[in-house]
Amino acid sequence: MKYQGKELSDALFSLMQSANMGEKEAKWLSGLTRGQRTLYLLGQFDGTVCSDGLYDFFLSSAGDWTVSTLDALRLVGAAPVADLLDRAAKRFPNGCPSPDREERHEALEKLSIRTFRDIEDQYFSLRDEGKGALDYLARYLQSHEAEFFS
Repeated sequence: MKYQGKELSDALFSLMQSANMGEKEAKWLSGLTRGQRTLYLLGQFDGTVCSDGLYDFFLSSAGDWTVSTLDALRLVGAAPVADLLDRAAKRFPNGCPSPDREERHEALEKLSIRTFRDIEDQYFSLRDEGKGALDYLARYLQSHEAEFFS
């Protein structure tokens, strides 16, 4: 089966509706297959960056999972996107945003929303070329379909 646009977004929407956000999110994520977790993390990344920007990605609960999102990007072969997220993460004081939201918010207060604009622009260019996070995810899903179903 070939997965594109609507099928992938429908699967993502269905998965995200079942999410238990907040403190239960870690337990919920641990119960997903590797493919489902990847779908969720990359959907959160792409959706947040495209609607609100990288600053808000780090500000939101999606930022709790920066390292896992980097791993998911690498898993699906999205090295150019992983490199961008890694560069953004390295702009934090310790070279990586804290998984603790309060600590991450304190670090973000010292950064400008413009801190990430150049990286966002590069990501949008990749998306325009069909090389965004969800593009890589769709290609990965083609050959790893079993990982997405429990």
